[in-house]
Amino acid sequence: MKNSIQLNIALLFQLLLLLVNAKVLSQGENHRFLLGYDVGLSPFATATRAQLLSNTTSSTVLPDSFIIPFRAAQANISDANGNFLMSSNGIFIMNAAGDTMLNGSGLNPNPGTASWASSGIPFTHSNLILPFPGDSNGYVLLHQTFSITGGFPCDRLFYTRIDMTLDGGLGGVTAQKNWLFHYGDVDMGLAACRHGNGRDWWIIAQKAFSDTLLIFLFNPQGINFHIQQGFGFPSSYENAGTPKFSANGDRFAYTTGIPLGGSVYYHDARVFNFDRCNSILSNAQLLIIDNSDGFGNEFSPSGRFLYTSSSQNIYQFDLDAANVQASKIGVALYDGFYSPYPPFATDFWCMNRRADGKIYVSTGNSTLKMHRIEFPDSLGLACDVQQHSISLPCYAFRADVNHPNYNLGRWAGSPCDTLAWVGNEEIKIDFKLRLYPNPSRGEFKLIYLLPKGEGGILEIYNVEGKRVYSQTLPPWSTLQELSLNLPAGLYTCRIQSKQQQQTIRWVVME
Repeated sequence: MKNSIQLNIALLFQLLLLLVNAKVLSQGENHRFLLGYDVGLSPFATATRAQLLSNTTSSTVLPDSFIIPFRAAQANISDANGNFLMSSNGIFIMNAAGDTMLNGSGLNPNPGTASWASSGIPFTHSNLILPFPGDSNGYVLLHQTFSITGGFPCDRLFYTRIDMTLDGGLGGVTAQKNWLFHYGDVDMGLAACRHGNGRDWWIIAQKAFSDTLLIFLFNPQGINFHIQQGFGFPSSYENAGTPKFSANGDRFAYTTGIPLGGSVYYHDARVFNFDRCNSILSNAQLLIIDNSDGFGNEFSPSGRFLYTSSSQNIYQFDLDAANVQASKIGVALYDGFYSPYPPFATDFWCMNRRADGKIYVSTGNSTLKMHRIEFPDSLGLACDVQQHSISLPCYAFRADVNHPNYNLGRWAGSPCDTLAWVGNEEIKIDFKLRLYPNPSRGEFKLIYLLPKGEGGILEIYNVEGKRVYSQTLPPWSTLQELSLNLPAGLYTCRIQSKQQQQTIRWVVME
């Protein structure tokens, strides 16, 4: 009896642990959006910080009190299981314990940087965290700030290397801190896309006062300039909008605003096809937006639609249309709402596609609201822009987060899909397969990690080797909950993906 009670307690503990882990696993590497800067509390704000946490079906806003403040610049990353690792606002790096990472202060050395210490760098997409190719414990933070004289545009791009084995696993900045990888005028904003080989990264920056894009290759040897491309478009003017890749990496876009006098701007979007093998940008298209300044820019999950915004309008372009410019349609006009009161207008600023397949839109003022595009892969007004529908417990100002698609895997069958084998040895996949509770009475949870961008198959065999259950596993899924009516006995659960497999034994009790 005593042993039975101990076993039940142990199984209950495993189940509770699983439920906690399942919630974490639902987040993933890029599903966390941190909000809030140092304006304190008011009768309207109930917290100084918040997190927008997303999974593939929903998003939730939770109050928080982490130390790091954010304006437009934000990079953060979790591990593949959704455990938070670090974040940066361009001033310092915060670790998973909510404190300054070891040697993580003093970023972007510049007289102008210190003036933003209480709220973070105000440039959209000026921070970006990438895993270091070939180093499972290594990451780099890419970052930029003002020119050395404190004005616009930026005149240098830095990277800072992080080793997650330091400080007891909380990570620390190595001697490669504020290392220069480009010197020369660039607009605000960095974007990255996984190389077609599934390991390396392409990084794009925009050369200031031009239409030229600078492309860097990040591989195990470090970050090096690769090529630059120009397209004959009007020159940008210091404030190119947030550069973005589509989810599958085959398209790239950014916007730019050129002042024509007063509050009137020439405002356009530049859209390209992108080759993940050689980084060549092709099929360049210049799309006229309006005569107002704006920064919003985001692809729908499928990559078919591009959304752009000015402060008063959100537009949709159908990139599969025969005439993309003619496909432009206004899908939202600012409705005059203020938060918490005038003059804090809930207009439109940055756009961010989250894991739930929706696009979240921040405001250009310090407000307690965000907007959301409910069905971004739907044509025209069917995309359903819900203005100020997201309530925040803290003030957010021009909020944004720079998340590349960390889950984008190799480009299977492409000329650069060359890393599946090393000599005659196949690279082994660790599926990290776990099953809880075990033993059980037919109901269990299965936790696993598939190769990035790949699906899989789950099969269950009885002791005689007969298959009694099978299902497909979607790419990037990590958890399955099953309830099977099986006779008591010993079973084998097997996961397969990319011609590799891992098994685990499972006992079904009466």
